[in-house]
Amino acid sequence: MSIRVFTNARAVGAEFTAAAVAADSSVRKTIAHHAMLLQTKVKSKASGRPGPRAVTGDYRRSISRRVSTHGPMTVGQVGTNSPQGRRLEMGFTGTDSLGRYYDQPPYPHFGPALDEIQKPFLGDLADTVQDLLGGRGPA
Repeated sequence: MSIRVFTNARAVGAEFTAAAVAADSSVRKTIAHHAMLLQTKVKSKASGRPGPRAVTGDYRRSISRRVSTHGPMTVGQVGTNSPQGRRLEMGFTGTDSLGRYYDQPPYPHFGPALDEIQKPFLGDLADTVQDLLGGRGPA
């Protein structure tokens, strides 16, 4: 007597691998697209009141984006390396390291831009996941 067991485990594994690659690529594209939209909105809001004034445009040009992958994670970052960035966004009252006193109100531009982009981003990410699932809702 003998028993033979046949399996399609290799084919199923290959399908899972292909799905993971497609998912990674689709999610990365969605994150990169919304990082670009966020950068554009932040720059727009940093171009005059109620945000900071754009006297020379140097600060606005310092607002950059980066999309990177760390293992299974994709991260989109929008920020500035400009020293006045935090003070413009949050305001500052007090004495700086040179002994000068400031009472600068906040001119938020990152926060409001993020608030505007959050809902569309989450919607697009949900659509991406639905597309990957073949348009099917939860089981």
